[in-house]
Amino acid sequence: MAEYWEKAEFPFQIIPKLGAISIAGGTIKGYGCPGVSLTASAIASAEIAWVDASCSTFILVHSSLAMLTIALCGTEEQKQKYLPSLAQLVACWDLIEPDYGSDASSLKTTATKVKRGWILEGQKRWIGNNTFADVLVIFCRSKRRIQRETWREANERRQWSMGWRSA
Repeated sequence: MAEYWEKAEFPFQIIPKLGAISIAGGTIKGYGCPGVSLTASAIASAEIAWVDASCSTFILVHSSLAMLTIALCGTEEQKQKYLPSLAQLVACWDLIEPDYGSDASSLKTTATKVKRGWILEGQKRWIGNNTFADVLVIFCRSKRRIQRETWREANERRQWSMGWRSA
């Protein structure tokens, strides 16, 4: 690993080996992911970082950012399509924009649905794993108008309980 550190290169040949030890998607339950505790996932990342920090950064971007975003925010179809295959493929993740950094509420990049996919318009920075990713998780705003319930409408549908009475 020292030779890669000295050359400032990533050891791509370790990607299948990382897939073989089943740490991708650490805390995600189901979809071919290990579903380990947060502590176990942190220990696995620390052990990888002990050998090489860039490899640890790679697996954290892949698992904790890209895969976890799909697990938490993706549709069931997206979870079934992407999460099992990401044990062997590489994902990248990006939220950061030049003017606002990682402030998700200020996103300027937009996504427009077209016949064969999406057109993204805007600028992004610091896209982890972007030079060799198979799957891209990019945060942007959709140009479609999203219908949202008001807080009152959402709560009218809930059964009232002790906790909700005062909230």
